[in-house]
Amino acid sequence: RLAAVTFDAWGTLVRARKSVGYQYLKYAKSYGIDAVSQERLDAAVPSTLSAMLTERPNFDRASGAATAEAWWSEFIRRLFVAASDGALKPKDVPEIMCKNLRNFYKTPGAVELTEGCSETLEALAARSLKLGVLSNFDDRLPDILACLGVADRFAAVVSSFEADLVKPDPRIFALAAKRLGEEPGAILHVGDDRRNDFEAARACGFRALLLDPAGREAADVPQELRIERLDQLMQRLD
Repeated sequence: RLAAVTFDAWGTLVRARKSVGYQYLKYAKSYGIDAVSQERLDAAVPSTLSAMLTERPNFDRASGAATAEAWWSEFIRRLFVAASDGALKPKDVPEIMCKNLRNFYKTPGAVELTEGCSETLEALAARSLKLGVLSNFDDRLPDILACLGVADRFAAVVSSFEADLVKPDPRIFALAAKRLGEEPGAILHVGDDRRNDFEAARACGFRALLLDPAGREAADVPQELRIERLDQLMQRLD
């Protein structure tokens, strides 16, 4: 018996309207910073993000930070330094710009629901299934869900920052199950990261579906265990 469905957030329920490079450059220009291009900013994102998450895991939560603000300020500064080939120094990126950028990503101008998300949440609620969010995300997650008008759909929202636990840690899945008041075997987890969502959920006794929009993650994951868009989820339940 399926009783609940949990979702990863970024890339599963929520996505950026435009690339990081596009949005960051727009802000930078308004602060007189022009030593970078959109392309170079975008190209520097993966390595900068990966380095930050390695050095300062879970948005600084492990070191006792109350918010992820300082983490993001550092990320933004490093990104601009990297994208400018060192022409910009960290001090050239003002704190107020970092703060405004961070807050911008809590608004519908920056983020939107993924394709088919709204209809899928409605269809699941119509079946009286409990819904939850389980995501490696910072303290802005509740605000982002609220700004997109879906916060009240979820009986439980568990971010890695708030829980001080990071997927694929089994304890964060156990926490989500506890908050939903259901056994792991009665919960389906849907996410777009093979290791952190699909494999981790199954290892914890959850059911799992991999959201694989480009069909690139998962040639070896059985077709019935993956979807390309959220609006294919209901077919998998039937």
